[in-house]
Amino acid sequence: MSTDEGTAIKLSLRAKASQRDKAAAEGVRSTAEEAAAASKQGIEAGAEIIQLSTQAVQRSMEQLATIFGLAGEGEQAQGVANSTTRNLDAIMQCNTVLVDGGHDLAHIWTDSFCSAVLRNVENTERLLRCRTLTELGSVQSDIMRQSIESVIQNTLRLSESSVQIARGAAERCRVAQL
Repeated sequence: MSTDEGTAIKLSLRAKASQRDKAAAEGVRSTAEEAAAASKQGIEAGAEIIQLSTQAVQRSMEQLATIFGLAGEGEQAQGVANSTTRNLDAIMQCNTVLVDGGHDLAHIWTDSFCSAVLRNVENTERLLRCRTLTELGSVQSDIMRQSIESVIQNTLRLSESSVQIARGAAERCRVAQL
């Protein structure tokens, strides 16, 4: 086999590997987005159930006050119903923030994963181009440095987003209870 044939085979293998890796990255991105959407729908359904429960509790308290003819205590029952409504509304507000935040975190994770897959393809190509052990060692150490930096940056993005989500949820709960 000639050098040109060997080079052509390597290029062909690289192209096929790159196409497979890109297809895999797109598949992972698609799956993660579908999972995030399903999660969001589930939490939204839960929030709707909480809202319906709040309304049911309020109606029950009103009916109890009416049934037992508790004039003075009816106001107390109404106060309890109002308090319950505010608390359930606060929970619903927090859930909304958490759903949106979970969706944001899923996007960050998906983007990080897809970037890593593409970076791995590029790094494989860099390694295949090495002609000496010294060059191979240099490329490997550079890849390790980039990998560590990437992990740190992705962790920082996820942490910052998580803190924002937690602050947003806490603020919504506080405001909803006022």
